[in-house]
Amino acid sequence: MREEGIQGSFNVTDRIFSPWDRDDAEHRAAIYYRDDIWSYRRLIDEINRVGNGLRQMGVQRESRILLIGYDSPFLVATLFGAMKIGVVPIPVNTNLPPEDYLYYLKDSRAQALVVEPEIWANIAGVVGKESSDLKWVMILPGLNEASVRPQGYPGPIVFYQDWIQTWDRTLQAVQTSRDDMAFWLYSSGSTGRPKGAVHCHKDMLFTNRIYAQNVLRIQEYDRLYSASKLYFAYGMGNGSYFAFANGASVILVPDKVEAAQVLATIDRMRPTLFFGVPTLFNAMLRVQGEYSFATVRNCISAGGRLRSG
Repeated sequence: MREEGIQGSFNVTDRIFSPWDRDDAEHRAAIYYRDDIWSYRRLIDEINRVGNGLRQMGVQRESRILLIGYDSPFLVATLFGAMKIGVVPIPVNTNLPPEDYLYYLKDSRAQALVVEPEIWANIAGVVGKESSDLKWVMILPGLNEASVRPQGYPGPIVFYQDWIQTWDRTLQAVQTSRDDMAFWLYSSGSTGRPKGAVHCHKDMLFTNRIYAQNVLRIQEYDRLYSASKLYFAYGMGNGSYFAFANGASVILVPDKVEAAQVLATIDRMRPTLFFGVPTLFNAMLRVQGEYSFATVRNCISAGGRLRSG
């Protein structure tokens, strides 16, 4: 991946993961999630299954799918599985009212919604009545079917854990162009309604080369932990492709960000790179207790100016 070319036709998922799709993939850690470790082999297989499943469900190239998910291997697999077949995933904030999600669905004309069970329980009635482009919903792991099928949504609902087992774990990447849409991220809406910012297949590779490799100097032994979530541009790099493009690993935490919990995660999971924001660093400094940063070689901050005192 160090000498990857940005020119010509390519698929970003294929470019990121194909160097690690090899004999030792089963023994290389990609994701640390709760008490589980996902190897590169398991993650690549899951990505391929997602891509095959989306294709068989009728999601076509350049169609959009909306992702409302906590940081998890399932969200990562859906994100990269979609891009591998030329579908455009849109991860969005998990802490919004139903009306905001309806706006995203309408504005993007998403054909599928991938969503946490408890979030779906709160938005199903609104989505079912007003989102005409939505064809089906996939519920991420969490609750059982009875708990997440409130009245109001007439369309098909599938459950990730059952659905994923159906599909094959081999998949040929669609040969997208460097300037084809890879994913969208919505703006915060500070100057009106949120706007969908289009990111191309080349963009992750540029950011990886210029920043992850040349500034952070990420190596295969690195373990990245980002307090900022995957639905942020900052968090998506830190919590996924900065690591995967360089054979490193990530720590994914689905829980709400709290200073004490972040410190405990660093102490227990032993990252080498930690990514936060100024308000979080300030809060961490005020937590009582002993926590080890022995493995952390760099703390990275964004989203505001760091101040002393």
